[in-house]
Amino acid sequence: MDILIIIVLLQFAYIIYKDEISKRERKDLQLKLMSKNVEEYKRVTEPLPKPTKQEKDPYIPIEDVDTEKLMKAKDNL
Repeated sequence: MDILIIIVLLQFAYIIYKDEISKRERKDLQLKLMSKNVEEYKRVTEPLPKPTKQEKDPYIPIEDVDTEKLMKAKDNL
């Protein structure tokens, strides 16, 4: 009896697996059919580039600097 339950569960898992594979193939086929050309298909299927990490600006805006520090600052022209 235990073996029958195991077989049924394995068959159920196999059905779910095959269904997921079929969904992916259908989605891919639909994209291929809807694309006008290869470049459009490549553009749709390629993953989006990760945004580059922007470094924090090391400089303080002049409006935020203390006036006395600004007066003591050396000009490097």
